Amino acid sequence: MDLSRLDVVSAAEEGAWMEVIEPVTGESLDIRIHYVGADSQRYKNADKRVFNDQMRDRAALSGASATAEKREKAREGMVQLMARCALGWESIERDERGNEIGARQTITDGGQELEFSIENLESLLRKYPPLYEQSERFIHRRAHFLSSSPTR
Repeated sequence: MDLSRLDVVSAAEEGAWMEVIEPVTGESLDIRIHYVGADSQRYKNADKRVFNDQMRDRAALSGASATAEKREKAREGMVQLMARCALGWESIERDERGNEIGARQTITDGGQELEFSIENLESLLRKYPPLYEQSERFIHRRAHFLSSSPTR
């Protein structure tokens, strides 16, 4: 056993592909998003930016009546953080037998082709709560980024 297997920082910097799963059936939607992990510098920089933005807004959101608004601001901060941790996305192309034959650098939402951008991913994370939840779990689970992990 070698301690270098615990090098989560390097693994998080390299990133890993998250396969987007339909939440009821557990079937793949044949879409993958490439994320860096929570131990990466990119994540830490985005986290600082979101935290600083939230601290600036905190003064304006005082009092018990602002609780729901605070919660919404925190969620919006996580949307921005996760989108800044993405390196790209792709749609998996399959042959008639279901074998993977390639990938396109665009994904489809409601019939519309979308190129990867932070803004497009932010929009999708807001629009689809299951995508938000799956992305948040993925980014924060170190096993997804370590080479010995079966999820990689």
